[in-house]
Amino acid sequence: MIRIAHISDPHFGQEMPKVSQALTAELFRQTPDLTVISGDLTQRAATAEFRRAKDFVKGLPGPVLVIPGNHDLPVYNPAERLFSPWKKWRRHLGPDLEPRFETEDVLCLGANTARAMGRHLDWSRGRISRDQLARISREFAAAHETKLCILAAHHPFWLPKPYLHRHLIDNSRLALEFFRASGVDLILGGHIHLPYTRITGGIVVCQAGTAVSSRVLPGRTNSFNLITGNDEALSIVQMDWQGKRFAPAAVRDVIRRQGEWRTFP
Repeated sequence: MIRIAHISDPHFGQEMPKVSQALTAELFRQTPDLTVISGDLTQRAATAEFRRAKDFVKGLPGPVLVIPGNHDLPVYNPAERLFSPWKKWRRHLGPDLEPRFETEDVLCLGANTARAMGRHLDWSRGRISRDQLARISREFAAAHETKLCILAAHHPFWLPKPYLHRHLIDNSRLALEFFRASGVDLILGGHIHLPYTRITGGIVVCQAGTAVSSRVLPGRTNSFNLITGNDEALSIVQMDWQGKRFAPAAVRDVIRRQGEWRTFP
């Protein structure tokens, strides 16, 4: 049994200190075995923002797996964006853009889906390469018989219809085929600031809202996810900010049957 806190899109630079402090306090109460932060730690990739993000990460309990998002790439320095896009990230948050966490029961891999430039005019859109898919698939294929296999990636592989204008990650259909074949159980992501859990192709897709920033969607609030379980059953609790603290707002229970995840009951 493992407990995971899933945080996304804190956007330091537009964070709300009261919410950030309350989130840290809540995580100390929950004592997760792992905290996953699925990208966009900064708003404009400014040095001061990275420093605040670093202080936040260092202040969390237990192991933390952090991956970048598109907002963590330089915005106002084109040369830096093209030639050393991850210099500030590596300086403040570590050298590994695709970290891993592994125990006897769990394998969690990070995938960097943010790109300094791309074929779309909107460079915020995500992409995952065939080389990444091959590496991820190899690692999960070797582990999925005995471990809960989790992928953390900033950009979404599935979107609700009203949000399709935000665009799926490039190669999303191919990626899901790779993930299904290699035994991925759970995908954690962010990017659109909309919390939801969906089962697609037998894989659980869990998106988190913006954890501590003012960039919440209309009618929404800050949130994060608490995930408890193993490779046979998971309980996903959406924790919403309620003015003074985070509290449970929605629960989704899923079970695995014949190699596929299903809603329970």
